[in-house]
Amino acid sequence: MIRIERLTCVGALGLMLGACASAPVHYHTLLGTAPATRSHMASHLWVDVGPVGVPSDLDQQAMVVRQSPTRVDVLDSEKWASPLGEEVRSAVSAQISSRLGAPDVHGLAVADGQPVVRVSIQLRRFEAWLGSRVLLRADWMLTFVRDGRRDWVMCSGQFETTATDTYPGLVHAGQQVVAQMADRIADRIADVELHGNVGTAPCNGGGRTHDSSVQ
Repeated sequence: MIRIERLTCVGALGLMLGACASAPVHYHTLLGTAPATRSHMASHLWVDVGPVGVPSDLDQQAMVVRQSPTRVDVLDSEKWASPLGEEVRSAVSAQISSRLGAPDVHGLAVADGQPVVRVSIQLRRFEAWLGSRVLLRADWMLTFVRDGRRDWVMCSGQFETTATDTYPGLVHAGQQVVAQMADRIADRIADVELHGNVGTAPCNGGGRTHDSSVQ
């Protein structure tokens, strides 16, 4: 009897371990469906969306979900397709390129004299509350290199949208706030291209501009 009970316990433990090992892992992306090109900007401008700075506790593949002001859950079964910083970079790149009709040449050599705008983003907050909202706050710098000059503008913004109580719904809300930020950046680039000077169009959400000769 003791032997049977022991075998039964071992068998049950094996089933439990098997169930744990077979738990599915779901992968998500912030790269949503890019909009149709809406700007009539000439395609001579190239865009270089650089790596996105992310707080170290968020820059991982596991999704980090807020449970309270003092508690977060790191989800081993709900993950990003790549670390959060790369997810944001890819989504912003696709959105800007589609909006402006300008290719992202990040990682490629740019010919001398080719007008290019370099986009640098630093995430300050990316909070996901299941069944409530997703909030994104970031600073970004746009550096316009053209005609022997380097002009830059620094901006900031906060974006928020409601989220459902499912993980796909949370991801969809994340896609929306990232797209809102990308739209804000694309609008600023288009304003500069239209007016020809970083100081002629206001920076949405505040910021400052600077002009200098390319060194």
